[in-house]
Amino acid sequence: IDAARGEVGQKIRVPAPTGPITIGAGAVWVAVETGVARIDPTQNRVITVVPLPSPHTLAVGPAGLWVGTDAGISLVDPETNVPSRVLDVTDVRGFASTRFGLWAATEQELLLLRAGDSPSD
Repeated sequence: IDAARGEVGQKIRVPAPTGPITIGAGAVWVAVETGVARIDPTQNRVITVVPLPSPHTLAVGPAGLWVGTDAGISLVDPETNVPSRVLDVTDVRGFASTRFGLWAATEQELLLLRAGDSPSD
């Protein structure tokens, strides 16, 4: 969107977008019904869709693309576009990625996750 002119600059067809969008690791990532669509910003087109169940929260950090889904938290490797692990935390309300790791806000607590960590009770 061209904010100065208030016009749409480019439209990109995305299969059934459902909400969150984030930018990082050389791509634009958007949640879609069947996973997360990876958009190449230089070509303005969807390169792939990473299959994940009902994604609702996204954040890019040094470890990759973190995705909150109804099944837990997945970490997608941006080199392979493959979810590399799933953490059993299903009530994520929001993410913030920092150099320390991923902060995940749930209904009852704030978690700090690192790529090699497992969530604790």
